[in-house]
Amino acid sequence: MLGPIRCVSGDARTGAKTMSNIYKPIRDSKGATAIEYGLIAALIAVAAIAAMQGVGTKLGTTFNNVSNKL
Repeated sequence: MLGPIRCVSGDARTGAKTMSNIYKPIRDSKGATAIEYGLIAALIAVAAIAAMQGVGTKLGTTFNNVSNKL
């Protein structure tokens, strides 16, 4: 009969620590928070660009009207 299987490269705790280190970034929520803030910033930028284009068009029309009356 064979005896218990032993880990050649270290004890069983070393393997558990390695697996714990592999899964640590998956459980870490800092990355998810950074992505959420990035998405919010992108949404604000798109809204700002859309608003500025509308204001720019109206401002261009106003300047053209003034220059035509001069």
